[in-house]
Amino acid sequence: MSNAAWQVTSLARRDIPALTALQPPDWGDVRLVFNRHLDHDYFHAFVIKRNDGLPVGVGEVIRFNLTAWLGNIIVHPEYQRQGLGGLLTLHGVKYAQHHGLSSIWLLATPQGAPVYERLGFNLHGRYLFYRTDLPLNPPEGVRCRRLKDIDHSQLFHLDQVATGEDRKPMLEVALQGALGTFSSDGRLTGFYLPQLGDGLIIANNQQDGMALLAQRQSNGKSYVVIPEANTWLCNYLAIRHFTVFRTAQLMALGPTKKVWHPEMVYSRIGGYAG
Repeated sequence: MSNAAWQVTSLARRDIPALTALQPPDWGDVRLVFNRHLDHDYFHAFVIKRNDGLPVGVGEVIRFNLTAWLGNIIVHPEYQRQGLGGLLTLHGVKYAQHHGLSSIWLLATPQGAPVYERLGFNLHGRYLFYRTDLPLNPPEGVRCRRLKDIDHSQLFHLDQVATGEDRKPMLEVALQGALGTFSSDGRLTGFYLPQLGDGLIIANNQQDGMALLAQRQSNGKSYVVIPEANTWLCNYLAIRHFTVFRTAQLMALGPTKKVWHPEMVYSRIGGYAG
C-alpha cells in the first residue's frame, strides 16, 4: 500500500488493547500511557489502521503551555520502512502547530532518529538509561513525607523551574502517593511521583535527589533514566559501576528557547514527556 493510501485517525479507547501487537520488546507496556492520559485535554493520540481495523502505527502529542512533546511513535515491524513513522510524526507536528505550539520535543531511539532528522528535528542532548541493581543508600538526615494538597502548588512550580515547561495538567493526574523533601523553613525541595511513568523525581539539590532516588529504588525500580546533562548524577552512578544499557536522543523542532535545569531531573517521566 502506498504512503498516500494510509490514513491517520484519532485513537479510541477501544483501540488500546490491540496495541500489544505493536509493542517493542524492550519497552514498557505502552497501553498504560494511553489508558491513563487518553481522556485529558493535553493528550492527543492517533493511529494508522489496516482495512480490517487493526492498528499498524500509533503515536501521541502532549501539549503543555508553550511546548509539545511527541511520543510512543510506533510502527508494527511488518509495516516499517514504508514511511509510516514519518506520516505519524508529521501528523503530530501539524496538530501541535495547529494549537499554536511551534516548539516540539521528543526522545528518539537510534532507529527513529534518522526519521526525525529528515523532518527537521535537531539534536539537543541525550538521556541515559542506567541499571541500578546495586543499592542506593539515602543520605543521612533527609526525611521524605507524603505530600498534602497544600504542597501541590510548590510541586508544580518546582517542576516548571526544572523543565522550563508548565506540566501541571499532566502532573495533576498522578499525585496519589507523591513524596517530597522540605527545607527547614518548609519549602518543597524535591518530589517523587511514583504513579507517573518511570517515577518522576525533581529536586533542587543532590542530597534530596538521592534520597528520593533511593526511595524509588525501594519501590522495585531497578533502572533510572536521566538527562546526560545531569553530569553530577551521571558521574555518581558511573563511579559506583552502574551501567548504561540504552540511550535516547533529545531532539526538537522549531524555537528551543525554553530555559531548563536538567541537573534537577533525577528520574524522568518517560519517552513521551522527558
